[in-house]
Amino acid sequence: MSAPGFSYTATLSGRSRHSVEILPIKGSLAVAGGDYALVANFTFPTEHQTVKVEQRYVRHVGWVRYHPEKWQRIKAFGQDDVLSPFAGILTTSDVELLETLKGPTYRVRMSAMLLHPGLIPAFNVSEEHVDRTRLDLVIDQAGRPVSGAWQLNGTARVSGQLQEVVMELTVKFAHIGGRVTVRAP
Repeated sequence: MSAPGFSYTATLSGRSRHSVEILPIKGSLAVAGGDYALVANFTFPTEHQTVKVEQRYVRHVGWVRYHPEKWQRIKAFGQDDVLSPFAGILTTSDVELLETLKGPTYRVRMSAMLLHPGLIPAFNVSEEHVDRTRLDLVIDQAGRPVSGAWQLNGTARVSGQLQEVVMELTVKFAHIGGRVTVRAP
């Protein structure tokens, strides 16, 4: 699903829950083969502020931007850091069939990375650790993604205090197989 000709866009909405705060998230993902562009808007309710974070991966080079700052190339960026949800699907055993739905559509489960706690735009977040990710996905008969629910469980230090981090996103796919362009900044 990250083959050279495979492309799609997706909308993301959900939240990042920490021990002391819940941050609403809205964003988008555009994937063209192995390249992707992620946009995540984190809302800090107590500050009444929304901060935009972008990450791109183009021709095996990672880039990140915390608005209004400039783009920065990520120096140590490897395949394990890729936030394209299907990049880790290498064999059929990487996907678990949960149920057959109407249509005919299917609900499947896989481990997938969509968003990393390291992208939370707060200067006081450090030592992020991911324990588990899960993407429950509805696919059509041809195996194309329709929608899904993603969850990450992990920990991070916030102002030095170790806290649980749970990120939950609803994902809606579009433009599957269509023309999607992802460019380096």
